[in-house]
Amino acid sequence: ALKKAAFSTGSGYWDMYHAMGGKNSMPSWVDAHLAIKDYTHFTGKGASVIAHMLYNAIMKEYNDYIKTK
Repeated sequence: ALKKAAFSTGSGYWDMYHAMGGKNSMPSWVDAHLAIKDYTHFTGKGASVIAHMLYNAIMKEYNDYIKTK
């Protein structure tokens, strides 16, 4: 629903679920101490990892956009 809403308004959308590895990826994040055993929340280290992933995705799209100018 979020993706559909974002695209319908011309907004950006980043799929964190896909970036994390998709279906059944959370256990590997827990095993790597990037998420806690409730399989919902990140650890501090995991939050940092996902934040860097988001930043890198934004910067890639920005740099690609700049190249077209």
